[in-house]
Amino acid sequence: MTALHRGARLSTVLAAAALALAACSSSTGGDALPAVTTTPAPAVTTVSSTSADTSATTSIAPPAVTTVPTTTSSTVAAPATTPSSGSGIAAAVAGEWAGHTRSMDLAADGTGMISLFSGCCTGETWSVHWDPAGDTITVTLVDQLESTGGGLGDLTQGYTFTGALMRPDGEVTALHFVRPGEDMGDRDQGFFWCSDRYGYTRYCGA
Repeated sequence: MTALHRGARLSTVLAAAALALAACSSSTGGDALPAVTTTPAPAVTTVSSTSADTSATTSIAPPAVTTVPTTTSSTVAAPATTPSSGSGIAAAVAGEWAGHTRSMDLAADGTGMISLFSGCCTGETWSVHWDPAGDTITVTLVDQLESTGGGLGDLTQGYTFTGALMRPDGEVTALHFVRPGEDMGDRDQGFFWCSDRYGYTRYCGA
């Protein structure tokens, strides 16, 4: 085969190869990139801390408070019996009593002791005799046992106090003492005694 023929054949082969490549490129669309699938980002819900849901708000009312009226000065009578110490005024008041700068012990046999002071350093201590009288008791000074700072000045042998169980604050039972001429029903007159048996009220003093 002559050189001319070999050149012509090589040209034919090259041309055929070029046609084949062209056909392949047109059928596959050239060098196609792989398909990329994109996934949308999940939706994010933002809740503002300043926008409270008022539909779920519950209103709680404060508890009701009942106040005992204080416009009247009259006391409230307390029962003259106690389940643990028998019945009657005598059983109800026998025992130890205390108030601001004062103390008293009423024995079940009708005797006792009372100490009354004004402030820290002026006062008197007496032995007493006491008697029930209906719903009240009468406490009589018998003998002066001690006098401090010159005494109170108005207490003498035979001086009497009248006492009755009252609830000056409407709740706690106290023993109300009045002097002759004072009104037992007026809590602003006389003075009050408290005991461990019944509890404490501010009317007995600090």
